[in-house]
Amino acid sequence: MRWVCRGSDVYMFGRDMLFNFGIFLVIVGLHPCRPLDDFYFSVQPEDATAVAGQNVTLQCRSSREASLRYYWQQNGRAFRNTSRRHQVGSSLVFTRVDPEKDGGHFTCIAENTTTGFSLTSRGATIDIKCQSFRRSNGASICIGT
Repeated sequence: MRWVCRGSDVYMFGRDMLFNFGIFLVIVGLHPCRPLDDFYFSVQPEDATAVAGQNVTLQCRSSREASLRYYWQQNGRAFRNTSRRHQVGSSLVFTRVDPEKDGGHFTCIAENTTTGFSLTSRGATIDIKCQSFRRSNGASICIGT
């Protein structure tokens, strides 16, 4: 578990004294610092491969669910829900993946709504394959299932 201390707690004692005093306080059940959130990702998003038009779900879950809010980013920007791609619980669901709109780097953020502390998952991408191409006005269009 990681600990976070208020500035006055840290400077009240020298480094060695704070360390020894901190151990003493932990042993007797007290501590001048408060624990930093101890949740972690129990399920991280993983890269996915799909044919254009198929459904894909990127999953994300924390070791603790109480007081957590999940949200997603695509290429470092807030992910916007639509009727075709949206968040369900902590997961991101894509109906009919589109190579032009659904490419990029996706990350899940879990935020403790009480403390504001947040964790960012490792990133995942969706590799969208085209089953065939159709030409329209000289441009290639990816055809899925």
